[in-house]
Amino acid sequence: MNNISKVLEYIKNNPGVLPSEVAAALPEINKSTTFGAVENLWQAGKIQRVESVDGFRYLVDQLVISSDSVLAALEKRAVELEKKRQWRRAATLWLQAYDAATVNADRERYRKRRARCLTGMTRGKPDSGQVAGHYVGSK
Repeated sequence: MNNISKVLEYIKNNPGVLPSEVAAALPEINKSTTFGAVENLWQAGKIQRVESVDGFRYLVDQLVISSDSVLAALEKRAVELEKKRQWRRAATLWLQAYDAATVNADRERYRKRRARCLTGMTRGKPDSGQVAGHYVGSK
């Protein structure tokens, strides 16, 4: 059983826990690894995050996770495009999924994935390019 599976199993058995509580309950896993695993599980939509006074609490709630086939297809296609490094097309699909989602947790996750795609896009070199039809840059 890998670290992410252990963290997921603990959250399933103890809903509404803080990441620090998960880290304390699993001393064999590094604290930063535990925090990263909780964040990755939330980003992947496997757990739900609820804001509380003392931080975010995590739980597994199958009713909240959207099971709509349209959303699943959009999400799958967007992940495929991200793997191909087609950031702009993936960002478009994340936006479509955001518009189609009704659950706030899903909408937040889609918004963050879209933002990550938009920052992943590469830009041209700042010292070269075309301006008004003339080459600009070193020769």
